[in-house]
Amino acid sequence: MESHQSVTRIVVGQSTADSVTFEATTEQDIALAPEDPILGPASAPVQLVVFTDFQCPTCRRYAHELHTMVDQYGNKLQVVLKHFPLNEACNPGMTVDLHPRACEAAYAAEAARKQGKFWPFHDKLFATDLRHETTSLDSLAQDLGLNLELFKADCLDESTMLKVHEDIALGGKSESSWDSHALS
Repeated sequence: MESHQSVTRIVVGQSTADSVTFEATTEQDIALAPEDPILGPASAPVQLVVFTDFQCPTCRRYAHELHTMVDQYGNKLQVVLKHFPLNEACNPGMTVDLHPRACEAAYAAEAARKQGKFWPFHDKLFATDLRHETTSLDSLAQDLGLNLELFKADCLDESTMLKVHEDIALGGKSESSWDSHALS
């Protein structure tokens, strides 16, 4: 079930190698789902919708700021996370495979969410260098005390993949402009 509320939504607009630009709009209606990971209160007047890729260096730079912003602005800000992996394996809008493990990481984050550990897993993913194939997402899950068998099953579950694919479709329809080359 999607929810729509009258808030100012801030969507990542453009990204360069050194900065991320944000655009505030009340015109853009972004569908939210009950399972979307959120930080901050549902009643917040400002909502920051973040489309992210766990292998993206620019996303990594601002990821740690999400908690800080919610703490700083208290009941005035809610952060909603959506997946937008820049990987051809799950994102049909990609013509270049910028981040080969991004889909795998998004599925793993959703599997962690199903066990109530999305944000700790989010933080671990961004603290980890996923460019190395030796980095095991299972070991990150185990470090957080997740049920490893359930985690592995949820990573491959159709509902997990559907959630990521829905976020990608929504991000692709967003009125924000994306510069995928700047995000590499």
